[in-house]
Amino acid sequence: MLYLVYEQKANPFSLFFLGNYMQQISIINPRENNLRITSIHIPLQSLVLLTGPSGSGKSSLAIDTILQEGQRRCFEALKATFPISGRTISRPLVSKISNLPPTFGMKQDVGIAFPSRTSIASILGIHSLLTHLFIEKGNVHCPLSDQILHCFTPSEVSESLLQEHQNLACHILLKITCTQETYADILHEIQRDGYARIKWNHEIFFIEDAPTKCPEALWVVLDRFKIKEQNRSRCTEAVRKGLLSVQESIAVQIRTPDGNIEQHFHRFPYSHATQTRYPLPEPNLLSPTSSIGACQDCTGKGETPTPCVSCNGTGLNAFARQLKYGQWSFQQAISATPTELNTWLTSIAEDDPRLEELRLVLSYLRTLSVELPLFRRLQTLSTGERSRVRLCSVLSQQLGQVLYVLDEPSLGLATHEVQRIINLLNTLKSDGQSFLIVDHHPLFLSQVDRIFHIGPKAGIHGGELVDSPVEVTTLTKADVPSKTNFTQILYTPVSIYQSAIHVISGDSGSGKTLLLQKLYESLSTKLRTPVYLLTDLASAGNKRSCVATICNVWQDIRTLIASTKSAKLHRIPASNFSFNRRGGRCEECLGLGSISQNMPPLPPVEVKCPECKGKRFNDSTLKATYRDHNISDILSMSIDDCCKLFEHQPHLARTFQAMQLVGLGYLELGQTSPTLSGGEHRRIQIAKILAPCLKKEHNREPVVLLLDDPTAALHSSDAVLLQRTFINLRNANTTVIVTSNNPQISILADFHYKMEDLST
Repeated sequence: MLYLVYEQKANPFSLFFLGNYMQQISIINPRENNLRITSIHIPLQSLVLLTGPSGSGKSSLAIDTILQEGQRRCFEALKATFPISGRTISRPLVSKISNLPPTFGMKQDVGIAFPSRTSIASILGIHSLLTHLFIEKGNVHCPLSDQILHCFTPSEVSESLLQEHQNLACHILLKITCTQETYADILHEIQRDGYARIKWNHEIFFIEDAPTKCPEALWVVLDRFKIKEQNRSRCTEAVRKGLLSVQESIAVQIRTPDGNIEQHFHRFPYSHATQTRYPLPEPNLLSPTSSIGACQDCTGKGETPTPCVSCNGTGLNAFARQLKYGQWSFQQAISATPTELNTWLTSIAEDDPRLEELRLVLSYLRTLSVELPLFRRLQTLSTGERSRVRLCSVLSQQLGQVLYVLDEPSLGLATHEVQRIINLLNTLKSDGQSFLIVDHHPLFLSQVDRIFHIGPKAGIHGGELVDSPVEVTTLTKADVPSKTNFTQILYTPVSIYQSAIHVISGDSGSGKTLLLQKLYESLSTKLRTPVYLLTDLASAGNKRSCVATICNVWQDIRTLIASTKSAKLHRIPASNFSFNRRGGRCEECLGLGSISQNMPPLPPVEVKCPECKGKRFNDSTLKATYRDHNISDILSMSIDDCCKLFEHQPHLARTFQAMQLVGLGYLELGQTSPTLSGGEHRRIQIAKILAPCLKKEHNREPVVLLLDDPTAALHSSDAVLLQRTFINLRNANTTVIVTSNNPQISILADFHYKMEDLST
């Protein structure tokens, strides 16, 4: 609250309230997706939590409104400095946001397809830092002798000679390849180029006095002089000619009191042991995504899950083993864990800002207990490992006093791992950072500075600020009916029993998902009954994908409505009911129902299509109806209403019933993928494999379901629905195997396996 002060001089008490007022973000009338909030004031330099049921509007406020607007403002500010044209970031639907600091964030990565070669080192900037460090300070080593293969510029050769052989006479020599047949012509060519002397084997001759027999070794004398400062430029020019020649090397014969000595200088690293010339270090040679830097055997992929023997899984070619800084090669550095790399960096007694930056990033990884080889690809990490790595990449940038928006940072983590994140955030908060967190974990609920509850329910029933958390009547162990006399169906590597609930728990990265996949392979081989595995519990999509396409009912609905009398009367084929192809869709909006309209200087806005009025299809297609509903009407229906409309269609009815069981009855069939929350995406995937388990009892057969962390990104009220669903499935002769650290799931277990016990 802001108090007005009428005195000419404000008293300290009033300034206190003014300061507190300025230390908050004020958001007026946000309307993204399902939001219906009049105003909300979020304190800065605090840990602020948004919580509520999945789909209630948390991400719409945090990601689609606050983070979107913060990034839009940063982008607009950058346009004044950098020539960025033709790109805009859309303005969120909100009346006003004031006092918004620079904003950065981490969205859920559930469903995100990371590039196949994105590694821990690359996403954290470690690969780039190490690359520049090794290129600038490293040396190429011989693969046989491990000796440094020095290379020189002309000025470096001159400086070396002046430092070591001051005032001594020398000859700058360039080796020439010749045969007896070409020898005379070469001598003539050398003389024509203005050179007077050659070195024939071990002796210096004027060209006209040279022997007529071809020597074993022939050198042209580029210049001869006394090594002193006055001749520096002369020396540099002679050396330059030799290093830029085809041979790319020179020899310098120096006359000393004890006799002649000869030194060789190469423009590129050259090994006499292997008779091989190696390239100068450059970034592409140290990148698995480059054609010249990738391992030839695995083409830079590392060959996961079986590491490539040639590159040790790094995806790098042999040059990464030859380029060394101190005692480590680049491949060793990129293969190290954060602790191992930090120990090596500590041994380097140099004052380099890149070393400090590396130590800082590594300290974040170690704080969150990410002890993995830095070359590991993100796609090979568990959900929790990937979440912590991405969190480190956001927090380690040292961006000053900014706002970080974090969506489900506890995803896939055990309780003690979540506590480490909270401890790190509190440390950064003491340095003036601000955090807006979307999460449901009990530790966040008990340790943050401020909680905003969004609800009261999901979808059209949510989007509001509520005074108190949603009351959840979660099941306890006493509510779970006991069952005995289980029939064992598998014992490798753990015992699996028919019609039982099995829970596998353990730390992030302990191997829960891998174990689930092994169980799936074993059960699929042994059993004749259906076995379903679901490890990818989300689906990334664009605005052309919707609930109907994600849950795989759209093709059936199109076929069904095309088979009606009205469709046959108007000769409308099933293909006309697709909004992704010509024929039945509205061509004005291309089947989207809305048009992106440019309104300079404002960003583009989505407006309802004036041709089809948002119905997506042309008038002729809308003449076909199923039980008095055309295709546009069906897309506008909720899942609850679809259950009634398609009650006589077994496959469709089971799918919609499964979506009701996981709490998605409020979703509209045509709701687009970008408007769905992470929790909604996960539950749609779960519903897809639950549907076959809902057949009528006389058609039902034993089924095995394997689910990877099904309650991740879900509120406890959503998890209750899964609790009841799993119990009902067990009673219907379904075997359930899940990985989870959620206590709401653990209490259901007939058999509970902990990864730490299995590993011993």
